[in-house]
Amino acid sequence: MGFIARHRRLTWTCIIVLFLFCVWLFWPDRRLDQVKALQKELFNPQAKNMAPEERKQKWQALRQATDNLSAEQKQTLSREREQRFQQELERYAKMSKKEQAAYLDKQIDGMDKARKNFANAANNGKGKGGGPSFGKKGQSTSAADRDRARRQRLDNSTPEFRALMDRYRKDLQARMNARGVMASPWMRGA
Repeated sequence: MGFIARHRRLTWTCIIVLFLFCVWLFWPDRRLDQVKALQKELFNPQAKNMAPEERKQKWQALRQATDNLSAEQKQTLSREREQRFQQELERYAKMSKKEQAAYLDKQIDGMDKARKNFANAANNGKGKGGGPSFGKKGQSTSAADRDRARRQRLDNSTPEFRALMDRYRKDLQARMNARGVMASPWMRGA
């Protein structure tokens, strides 16, 4: 009788351990959900109504939460962002010429405002100045790292996306030239 009772306990213990393992395995990762919620809040049109200090805190929280993600989770976010961007480029490609010009003007105005804000922050001692760094936490990347990242972007993008992006960049460059606006460094090859 003692052997059977012990065997039942072992069986139930194994079942409970297996159940807990399954719960752990399939439990959604709250970190990724937190990042998506912060992104949704910050990219919402109502985010412009936030106080500057509150918006700054939310951006810091987003950066910190994103830093805590695994490489796979960061890739998932990147793929989702690229899909949204491709949908936006497809929407742009279907617009009439007049709508495209208005869309590009809005984009140019946004870039110009961001450039001026960056310059003002640098001049007021609130920013680093000297242009953005593409490394992590202010570290510059080597030529080999930039080349690896470029190849990875090519591997992860479709020819359709690259064609849409090329058309958008050329249209944006032409519109900036027509308006007499200085081009961004990333557009110099367009």
